Amino acid sequence: MAYAEEDRNSYEVYKETADWLLAHTVQRPKTAIICGSGLGGLADVLDNKTVFLYEDIPHFPQSTVAGHLGRLVFGELNGQPCVCMQGRFHYYEGYSVSTVTFPIRVFFLLGVEILIVTNAAGGLNPHFQVGDIMFIRDHISMFGLGGQNPLRGPNDERFGVRFPCMSDAYEQDLLSLAMESAQELGFLSFTQEGVYCLLAGPCYETIAECRLLQALGADAVGNGYIEGKELENFFQELESARKGAGVDSKNDNLGDKMKEFMHKYDKNADGKIEMAELAQILPTEENFLLCFRQHVGSSSEFMEAWRRYDTDRSGYIEANELKGFLSDLLKKANRPYDEPKLQEYTQTIVSGTSRPVPGDHGSARTGQRPRTHTPHPTP
Repeated sequence: MAYAEEDRNSYEVYKETADWLLAHTVQRPKTAIICGSGLGGLADVLDNKTVFLYEDIPHFPQSTVAGHLGRLVFGELNGQPCVCMQGRFHYYEGYSVSTVTFPIRVFFLLGVEILIVTNAAGGLNPHFQVGDIMFIRDHISMFGLGGQNPLRGPNDERFGVRFPCMSDAYEQDLLSLAMESAQELGFLSFTQEGVYCLLAGPCYETIAECRLLQALGADAVGNGYIEGKELENFFQELESARKGAGVDSKNDNLGDKMKEFMHKYDKNADGKIEMAELAQILPTEENFLLCFRQHVGSSSEFMEAWRRYDTDRSGYIEANELKGFLSDLLKKANRPYDEPKLQEYTQTIVSGTSRPVPGDHGSARTGQRPRTHTPHPTP
């Protein structure tokens, strides 16, 4: 049955979706996690999983981002029942606000009490560094201030009051617990708290807009991660390189190639290609990324080496410093190398870029966006 857009706001539609899910799974989650960029693999570590494709769930939106496997995964994380979203919906994709927020209302009817939302964002705070994790203590919604508040429209008291107070939108006890966990894990050196600014997208911010947002008190800015478009650009460059090398392609349909490519290399189905996945693409004998696939997988190890060379905290290291940086990473990976091979690795990177090399090693915690005018991208 087709529903008009205004009908999607009805309690009955949300409840029908929630009831269907409750009837098809034994889990009763109290926590929902929206898996942001690089974190789609989190759902794969759940125990006692029940997996639903978005297209099979009544009234549930479907992701249009290339490479996304839209899935709702129920299970247990450290013994606690939870539900994870693999694949998100963005306003800039053409969805209405009610469609973007549809899963959240369904979670509420499932009995979810805690919502954990993650994404990659651009850093604005000059004290932040590439790879930092920022816990959100407050937000500025330019999107909402512009008249697109997600609560706009008919209000149903069963979901909440008409005029909710937003001064405590982020639970302080949860923030304290997150910071304590960061300390126990040894992550405090790259953990921050700050104000997140939401924009509609899909364009990245201009330099002037970044300065304005800084003046307003924002520490980070985002509108969701444009994984599909960035991967499409990467794939187009890859295909251009193949053609330039004289490799003919039998299929010129980029969409079909993208699906085949992501199915083969996006092992955690998060719609992103990370370092461990990217390392599978290039020939083994020429691929220095393979040195780090198993041995330098954590952000803390990478950033320890990175910050030794990014002395001005600009988010970049200069070409003449790259050799030492790679040497450090190779040592951490226990990868033997000689001087000619190190020089070859260095020249491979330098010859492929006309600007300083950005600090992004593709892990879930770095998530740097290719925004050269933003001071310090951070998740």
